[in-house]
Amino acid sequence: MSTRAYVTYPGTCPDCGADAEWRGAQLLLDGADALCWDSDLQCPACGLALTACGGDELPLGVRELLLTAHGRATVRVGPEARSAVVMRVLRASLTLDLVSVRSVLAEVRRGTYVCTLPEAELLARWMRAAGVEAVAEWLADVRT
Repeated sequence: MSTRAYVTYPGTCPDCGADAEWRGAQLLLDGADALCWDSDLQCPACGLALTACGGDELPLGVRELLLTAHGRATVRVGPEARSAVVMRVLRASLTLDLVSVRSVLAEVRRGTYVCTLPEAELLARWMRAAGVEAVAEWLADVRT
């Protein structure tokens, strides 16, 4: 199942400087093992149309806009999940050091690790691939 989150936000046309509306999205496609993003703009003043996309970090500020617009998600693991396996997945997927992975493991176990829904679904896929029961879900403040 594909998972996506998108947001519209104000910006400036890089060509003419007019106010313009940007659209940004974070996506996890069916069968994919990585997130991707896209961002586009259509300037009403000069007609410039831009599209950018990537598979690395979201453009600066877009992740926070997505969390504000759609709410926070998390990945939950089953109570029988072995900490060593969960930590191995977290370290590999989030490129965490040993100190950081312990605090993220505690957040995952408590259900308080905050991410976008596409990020949560990707982590859950990696956990399941490692034999850990995991699910991506919204936290209590989900937006409608």
